[in-house]
Amino acid sequence: MPPLDRCIHYSANQHETLRCLEVVAQVGAVPVTLEPRLTVVDEDRAAAAAALPRSERPVVVLHPGANDPRRRWSPERFATVARSLVADGCDVVVVGAGADDECAAERILRAGPPVAGHHLTSLVGSLSFSALLGVLEAATLVVSNDSGPRHLAAAVGTATVSVYWVGNLLTAGPLSRDRQRALVSYRAACPVCGEDQTDVRCPHDESFVDDVPADAVLAQARSLLG
Repeated sequence: MPPLDRCIHYSANQHETLRCLEVVAQVGAVPVTLEPRLTVVDEDRAAAAAALPRSERPVVVLHPGANDPRRRWSPERFATVARSLVADGCDVVVVGAGADDECAAERILRAGPPVAGHHLTSLVGSLSFSALLGVLEAATLVVSNDSGPRHLAAAVGTATVSVYWVGNLLTAGPLSRDRQRALVSYRAACPVCGEDQTDVRCPHDESFVDDVPADAVLAQARSLLG
């Protein structure tokens, strides 16, 4: 096979967005923006309105899931944030899909405010993709792990506070910090076996990010809620 006409050096320690822009730049494409944007349409908003509680309070969305369990902040820490934000006058909604997210949502609701009423609810497993986009746009703030919904929230223009492992922050974290805040765990060793995970993957799935304190996430959330 003949060599490629143009190529760039591959490095694992590069942000994926910048890597893709660097690749297409090889054929002359000029970036218009560094951060992706999605347009929410009326059908998305209608689906979200049918799912969200009717309230005048600001809506904060929690997403406790992530494909890699090592990227998941504990539901109890999400519950700590939820309790405080409900007390601050927000409606808190948990979103997600699948058995892991359902389990996390149940734990958040159990550990949430003792008298939450409809101010802390779960929509896990009940939203179409269209409705999820509408809910993320309707939210004043999204508090999430490093996950697809966090990226979608930023793309529709919603402020986010997210919990990241340092390696994932490097390759997939938000590029700006005005409305996209990231709290970072710098843990490099597996909390079970102690093996350095910088370039390898041990068989353990315990969280690498649960050392991020809830107070730090809450402080960023309150800063963005303003």
